[in-house]
Amino acid sequence: MVYYVFVYCEFILLIPTMDKLARSKYKCLGFVISPLEIIIMRLFPLMTGYEVNKYIGLIMHVSCLGWFTYYYLGYMLGNGLLEIKLPTSRILILLVGAIGLQIAEGLWYFSMGEQNCGTQLKLSAILTGSKFVLLGYRYLETEKTPAPKILHLLGDYSFGIFFSHLAVMSVLRRLPYYRQIAVFPVNSVVAIYVSLLCVIVGKKILGKYAKYLAL
Repeated sequence: MVYYVFVYCEFILLIPTMDKLARSKYKCLGFVISPLEIIIMRLFPLMTGYEVNKYIGLIMHVSCLGWFTYYYLGYMLGNGLLEIKLPTSRILILLVGAIGLQIAEGLWYFSMGEQNCGTQLKLSAILTGSKFVLLGYRYLETEKTPAPKILHLLGDYSFGIFFSHLAVMSVLRRLPYYRQIAVFPVNSVVAIYVSLLCVIVGKKILGKYAKYLAL
């Protein structure tokens, strides 16, 4: 939970620099930051068995760079700084291919002794997530396709969901038979909607004080 607070604060502080990069002719360099961080700080030590010192390890545990692509992509799309030229069908094909790569990379991580092979801080995970974001944005930007109310609701409460979903997932895992019944992607959907419900109820109960709990 505290990790995500650090990540969010770092992104807020980086917005001025991010904005300058996104509006420059070197805007594409922003999409290289996360892959480089993952390769140098995570993948290389895993492949070679090299153990980073405690100071670098501490930085890794509070760094936002592994998630930079998602924030940067959203910032560019939201501010009209990126044009999606690929047809929807091609993005969908790339998404399916990226999911296949993510499964393969997860198995590769597992073969190297990495128990957390499902981590989203993988190269293929960034590729998959980016394609999913592009598809979602293409859907929402189409004037003939009205966005469902639930998407507006999730967007309005996304800040609270972001900070509460880990606690919600921790509670859900302790429910009898939950892990056997709610497998992926059902568990993800359940976690999001339960988090949404908790944020809505929390705001109703706490009122103006809800902001102090990031709701």
